[in-house]
Amino acid sequence: MLREYRAWLQSQISPEGEPADTATVQRSAMARMALERLDSDLRGALPLALDAPAANRLLAALEMLEQTQTHLDPALADLRQNLRDVLAPKSSGDVTGGPSTE
Repeated sequence: MLREYRAWLQSQISPEGEPADTATVQRSAMARMALERLDSDLRGALPLALDAPAANRLLAALEMLEQTQTHLDPALADLRQNLRDVLAPKSSGDVTGGPSTE
């Protein structure tokens, strides 16, 4: 999904030196800024798409694993915390535990 978004942003950037109207120049500038922001935000990150039920099952499995062992490997503990953060109820009042759209 991010690959397609990135490709679309690139398609909105008009080539340098090509004559363009004001709207095209503005759209191109906005796309360039969005692409820079996307690259900056994702630098070093590996986006992983999980639906809420799969994320909840994974979190439950990590919680059960921690109960059967004295401690979780630090990498698994980080994953568990990231899942907790994403699935936590948001200020919008969502209590389903699903990812927020805020």
